[in-house]
Amino acid sequence: MKHTIFDAHDLRRLEGLRLVLKRSAESHYRGERPSRKAGSGIELFDYREYSPGDEFRSIDPLVYARTGRLMVRLFREESDLAVHIFLDISRSMQTALGTSDPLLWSKRLVAALAYIALSGLDRVSVGIFHAQHFRALPLRREKGAFASLLRFLEEAQPKEPDAPGKTDILGFARNWLASAPTRGLLIVVSDLYDPQGVEKAFDLLRRHHLEVAVVQPYETSIAKHLARLGPDLHLLDSESGEVLSLEALSDADFERIDEAFAQYRRKLEAWFRSRNIRYIAVPNDWSWEQATIRLLIHGRLLSHK
Repeated sequence: MKHTIFDAHDLRRLEGLRLVLKRSAESHYRGERPSRKAGSGIELFDYREYSPGDEFRSIDPLVYARTGRLMVRLFREESDLAVHIFLDISRSMQTALGTSDPLLWSKRLVAALAYIALSGLDRVSVGIFHAQHFRALPLRREKGAFASLLRFLEEAQPKEPDAPGKTDILGFARNWLASAPTRGLLIVVSDLYDPQGVEKAFDLLRRHHLEVAVVQPYETSIAKHLARLGPDLHLLDSESGEVLSLEALSDADFERIDEAFAQYRRKLEAWFRSRNIRYIAVPNDWSWEQATIRLLIHGRLLSHK
């Protein structure tokens, strides 16, 4: 079956990428694992004496204070991880200067993450959101679910005719949590251009015992693309409708535009780090393979912290 997100050649490349990642990071992936394997999961099931080479942070200070013995905490890994991957399809995610089809690029990234998770025997759900609306597939584990997942992403467009195109992550979070999702890993792929800010939304998600990760696609040089388009161009904010002429902008103004976006990403990174939320910014002029490798190896998505 031909898919617009991945053709047959892309699917072969995706499987090759999976095998490379499996060899390099197989021990990190969650999913179906022996329940007695000691790991960094959430259930404490035993203690043992400290041995040289053990991490100091695994020592239980309460046991030491009570007994004077250095005892290492052992945890039972989760044997069945639910992975929820949500893609922001608001208007700003569908518009970019340096990428011919930024939404398609993001869909490929989401599909690649879902494929890797399914290959690791995790239960996977893929969804989309815009404004406060969302749609999602039910959690499925079988690898055959990937074909229906691709079809879902191909058709992913806002369908509510009266729904605004503005990003509303807090509204989405409230509505999704009201549907009583299971605990697990939530991956949000969004440019995070939310006029309300994102802090309240992600604080809310954390309070519901979810492991949260954020992937932000971004353009490496917005100013470069604006300058190339010429001074007669007018910019239209895809969400607010505000119009800005480029005629009066100098080279220094263009540099300040790029710095403002970079500063926004640094601010987000610091805030997410303070909340122990994984945050990975990925340039959307990379290939989906490069981006996937960054997320899974450097960003440690779908792996133990």
